[in-house]
Amino acid sequence: MARRDRREQPRIPLEVEVLLDSRADATAGPLQLVLRTRNINIRGAFLELPEFDPKSPCASAEWWNRRPVRIHAQGPPLTEGEALDCQAVVRWVQRRGSKRRPVGVGVLFLQPSDRWLEALQQFLDSLVA
Repeated sequence: MARRDRREQPRIPLEVEVLLDSRADATAGPLQLVLRTRNINIRGAFLELPEFDPKSPCASAEWWNRRPVRIHAQGPPLTEGEALDCQAVVRWVQRRGSKRRPVGVGVLFLQPSDRWLEALQQFLDSLVA
């Protein structure tokens, strides 16, 4: 079996844990998204997806991998209201929680723009300065 050329789809080593919480209903807006990496916690972000349902297509990694992801953040390295458009590659999606409050957990590899990466690097540099 031939190995895939990693240069086909360059990815940055930014592993992001995604917590989808079904408590966000249609009237409350999009689902809450918590981005956690080894070296930074981007707070106040959310992902534009329908309400999480374990039986819905969005509960599968295949569904995620066919969609571009639009992330909004309210804090560094993005300013409030700024959006990050990127392709997300999901390693896995695991269903957790109860029937009343199902939660999907997945790991994303993001492919953001160079501008966003520069902003992220500046923010990380400011933390150690």
